Amino acid sequence: MNAMTRILPWLGCLLFGASAVASPITYTFSGTATGTLGTTPFTNAPITVNAVGDTATVTNGGVLCNSLSSVTFTIGGVGSGTITDLIGIFDNQGNSAVGLQRGVCGGADVMDIFAPAFASYNLTSPMGTVTGTAIANSQGPVNTTAGALTLTDSTGLTAFSATGGVISPPVIDVTPSSLTFPDRTINTTSPVQTITVTNRGPGTAAIRSVTIAGDYGFTSRCPATLAVNATCTIDVTFTPIATGARRGTLTITSNASSNPNTVPLSGNGTPVPVGTLQAAPTLVTFDPQHVGDTSPPQTLTLTNTGSATLRLGPASVDGDFRIVTGCVAPIEPAASCQVALVFAPTAVGDRVGAVTFPNDGSTPVVTVRLAGTGLAAVPPRALSVLPGALAFADQRVGTPSNGKTVTITNNSAASVAITDLNASPADFTVSDTCTTLAPRAACSAVVTFQPTAVGPRAGSLTIRTASESTPYFVSLAGQGLFNGIPQLHLSATRIGFGNALLGSAPANSVVLTNIGLVPVIIGSITASGSFFVSSHCGTTLDPGNSCSVDIAFVPFAVGVSAGVLEIRDNAANNPQLVDLAGNGCAIPSFFRNRIGAALCGN
Repeated sequence: MNAMTRILPWLGCLLFGASAVASPITYTFSGTATGTLGTTPFTNAPITVNAVGDTATVTNGGVLCNSLSSVTFTIGGVGSGTITDLIGIFDNQGNSAVGLQRGVCGGADVMDIFAPAFASYNLTSPMGTVTGTAIANSQGPVNTTAGALTLTDSTGLTAFSATGGVISPPVIDVTPSSLTFPDRTINTTSPVQTITVTNRGPGTAAIRSVTIAGDYGFTSRCPATLAVNATCTIDVTFTPIATGARRGTLTITSNASSNPNTVPLSGNGTPVPVGTLQAAPTLVTFDPQHVGDTSPPQTLTLTNTGSATLRLGPASVDGDFRIVTGCVAPIEPAASCQVALVFAPTAVGDRVGAVTFPNDGSTPVVTVRLAGTGLAAVPPRALSVLPGALAFADQRVGTPSNGKTVTITNNSAASVAITDLNASPADFTVSDTCTTLAPRAACSAVVTFQPTAVGPRAGSLTIRTASESTPYFVSLAGQGLFNGIPQLHLSATRIGFGNALLGSAPANSVVLTNIGLVPVIIGSITASGSFFVSSHCGTTLDPGNSCSVDIAFVPFAVGVSAGVLEIRDNAANNPQLVDLAGNGCAIPSFFRNRIGAALCGN
């Protein structure tokens, strides 16, 4: 009965790799051993055992086993032969052991080698020489063609290798399995996203090519061959050439079982950002003006409704109109600026014109129509007002400029009473000494600019007289700049607590509000006298925000107590002080009229 016939009882085991193509495989054990062959003893003699099987007969019954068709051996200086007993090879992956057993599965061990590599060995693949640890197995002799072979010490039998068998293709992992890029402006390149390629074995992976399709580029750092458990990377970028969804694929061809490996790529192309200038209103109509007079300014608003910064060229205006203040700085997306214009008719009747704003946005020229009516010139007026317009230097918001003087002269032969002289809006203030002007007399009005907001600010100085129905106007213009000075406002500058029993603690509070444009940094909040504070303010108070400080009055003696709440910070009016006062009483106040005021310290 041959070896294959004798293993039929074992076919109940789960066939391992039954779908694989049958292929011969030779397992080799080598090293040194001590024992006897026939009647010849040997000690630490070199020994080689070649066990021949087939990959199709590997079974898995918890331990991998393979029947053997031939087991031969050579013992240096002693002899060689073929084992005639039924011998099988096993791989106990849980114990990382490979060895020969009597029978096929479950028999006594003839020889064993332990090595970590055996934890993943499958008895079907070739394996280079692995050196491990062997143990002695004195399970009695095995029959051979050269006599009985007994190994009394096989601890030197430590090397194992396998040739032939089925070479399984390597397994390649590609992570991540897909790439999604953030939205990207067309014709610009995104930052790199990285793909990692890992060879999980069992053999070396051959990377044959890396290709990409779509609006994507790559840089491969993968070599032509990738060892088992080695990794390499591929950097991918996205450069959309059109708007909308842009899809692509990275393809890796190799000798792997998953060949080809593909990675889907996706991203959206977005339009090139561009500014868009809009003007409102698109028609500016001025009130009728006498020929030779100048109207109060009217404003129009320029807004960037696009997605990129908008730069303006020099504005131009025609007809009987002129620009008083304009926009010069770039306009950011969603931002606006104002343009102020006046009307000075040169003839009677309808007067039309236009102001144009060249820009680098989607509409290169934006035009606003202008209209007004010229009235007949009136006789020379009694007063001359010079200059007819004041332009102030750029000024920080909330800070006053130096005054500019307007001179008002009575050119008539009669006295002129000035009934009203004011500046508007609140960005401009005026002080004057003008009441009644004698013939040929003059007076002065000093105008100050204190902007209330950032950006162009326009207004007018209006002068009215008792003898004329038409007022005189002086155009006012300036630019408000960002104010970097912190401003802190307190809800009270004095707090009275009234009468309070000794040891009691009536409370009150002060609200702090940042009315500036930059954060207020609060350093300390303290109170003196019989007053104690509990602050709900942190160290920073942002613009527009408020916080509160609680103050408790704790009288310890009868009589009037005074103190000061002191707030130190980086605001312009630092430190802020709040006067505190209270009256200590020895009895409740409802007995006061009966017993007398002296007990409350009056």
